[in-house]
Amino acid sequence: MITYSDALTLLLSNVPLVHTEIIHLNEVLGRVCAQTIYSHEAMPAFINSAMDGFAVQTENLKECSPTNPVYLSVIGSVAAGDAPISISTHINPACEIMTGAVVPEGFDAVIPIETVTVIDHEKIMVQQTLEPGQNIRYPGEDIQINDLILSQGTIIEPQHIMILASLGLTQIEVYRKIKIVILSTGNELVNIETKNLATGQIRNSNGIYLAHALQTPNIQAEFLGSFSDDLNTVKNIIMQLQNGQPAPDLIITTGAVSAGKWDFIPTLLSEINADILFHKVAIRPGKPILAARLSEQTYFFGLPGNPISTAVGLRFFVNPLLRSIQGQALEKPLHAKLKDPINKKHSLHTFYKAHSQISPSGELIVDILSGQESFKMKPLLTANCWAALSEAKEYQQHELIEIYQDI
Repeated sequence: MITYSDALTLLLSNVPLVHTEIIHLNEVLGRVCAQTIYSHEAMPAFINSAMDGFAVQTENLKECSPTNPVYLSVIGSVAAGDAPISISTHINPACEIMTGAVVPEGFDAVIPIETVTVIDHEKIMVQQTLEPGQNIRYPGEDIQINDLILSQGTIIEPQHIMILASLGLTQIEVYRKIKIVILSTGNELVNIETKNLATGQIRNSNGIYLAHALQTPNIQAEFLGSFSDDLNTVKNIIMQLQNGQPAPDLIITTGAVSAGKWDFIPTLLSEINADILFHKVAIRPGKPILAARLSEQTYFFGLPGNPISTAVGLRFFVNPLLRSIQGQALEKPLHAKLKDPINKKHSLHTFYKAHSQISPSGELIVDILSGQESFKMKPLLTANCWAALSEAKEYQQHELIEIYQDI
């Protein structure tokens, strides 16, 4: 067996990035950006009003107060979208202005409409002073030219789309969707529609779990179904997939990777000359996990059949690979304090079903749940993270450990 760290190093060495494509802004939500995007414009692009009111010259209001009001002549009106207007020389001028409208040249502040007294359509009374620039938005105050908007490897979210649209950037380069094919092996597996199970049969939950866990805007995941423990049958399927156009980026099987009589996946991979990166990793659960490369383009994972071993294989091996082939940095764990002590007696890198929450004092606390066996799915209903422990030792209450959010 190799360590978890060494297994990741082998898996992620010389990973080729998937090809890219250019798509419209309407289609980019959830996709992974394949370019670094900088702003080519300033936002706002022009001096504009932050509210409805009147553009004024603060110099004329220096002595203004409730006991010494100043009367201003309204010499124009400008709304959002109007072209800039020219204001002729006038004593104590004001210009009616709406939110977002261009502030006419010569005015340096905007007074809110609710703080003035409107005498008539040509005159207002002001009873307060203003600072230059008050209630005005200046060019580049939000975004300046060459500001970073999106980094390569970022998953595009609605807030990114808001800014890209504001900048008029409608064609975005993203990584193409990753194609993943999943199949399960095991004579004991039956379709999830099966109502009455014979003794020894189980419904295949792994396949549908993986398909749904992997299905994102970046990934096209297909579950082919369950197959008996027959080397030639599964071998033919994998070879057909490998020779497909296009071939999958990743093939995942569940089951048949341990050391039993029917665990034929390692033999199958040897027969098709796959490059086996590792088989068996010093982790719990999921120790028999296997990773290989079938070709320059296609990776292969053989995940153990127990459901939690499958979940760990997905979370801590498949997901890092998917991040790497899309130019994303590896996930960094959070650190949380153990709610209760735990005596870890073995040196296997162990991933525990856990639940984290913020304490009343603002600390992140993690509770290791009961039911850690690899066949027990029920704790997943309570879990919201994985706790990762590597050393064989007694971990004390409130000791800091690594956790990975999202089950």
